[in-house]
Amino acid sequence: MKRLPPLSEMERIEQTLLVEKLDEILERIDNEDIGFVITENGLPDMVLIPFRWFAENFPDEVPDDLRSADYKSG
Repeated sequence: MKRLPPLSEMERIEQTLLVEKLDEILERIDNEDIGFVITENGLPDMVLIPFRWFAENFPDEVPDDLRSADYKSG
């Protein structure tokens, strides 16, 4: 199981920049296995993480039809 990193250690991106950099951010999240804190006016607003982090940390919350071999632990 992946330990979720503290928000203070995650990269940040301002919400207004997210639209123009979305493809780049999504690619980095997938390739580097990282998450981003999305900020609004400099304050944390949302967190964007790989789905596998959620699936690994909260397996009982993920319906079977959303699971794939990539996300199952073990």
